[in-house]
Amino acid sequence: MTDTSIAPIPGRVTVDRLPVISAVRYGTGANPVEYIAIVDCGEGTPNHPYATFHLYVRPGEVKARDGDYDLTWQQARRSLAERAGLIGVPHAEVVILAHEPGGADEAAVFIDGQPADRMRPTVKVTAHVVHVDTDDERHWWMVAALRGISHLSAAAQQRITGEITQIAADRGIDLDQLGEQDDQR
Repeated sequence: MTDTSIAPIPGRVTVDRLPVISAVRYGTGANPVEYIAIVDCGEGTPNHPYATFHLYVRPGEVKARDGDYDLTWQQARRSLAERAGLIGVPHAEVVILAHEPGGADEAAVFIDGQPADRMRPTVKVTAHVVHVDTDDERHWWMVAALRGISHLSAAAQQRITGEITQIAADRGIDLDQLGEQDDQR
């Protein structure tokens, strides 16, 4: 028996009345009923004619939100599957055992709850531990942390630099001057 109270997938969406090519129901709510849909934007698009939308459907009303435009057919299919939660994303956990004082840190990686060494990982995980030493009144840890990040990606370097720069600013520390003093030690 079909539930007739559920709003059906609309044939067209947005003010441009773009045709819906494919859709997947998203969520379990009945008011509104939610779909992730692929639409054909036609010839007026920059390069590729497809888009995906999150649709909110009530009787007599359709709202299309969060459009992802200028997609090829393959990109649109992937976008629909990802947005609808149909493609699993690996979950990586990094456990760092920081041996204090002065011991070598150890790291263990788990992917989807399994040790990475037992399976071929689908992602490469690099972990970097920055020890924020709030007890060090000379603040040498800041210089050491900033000098030890050159092997990381630009985004990771920016994140760590931003954090340490903010801590230094809050404490009234000139990092350049501190670095020069460290070089002279």
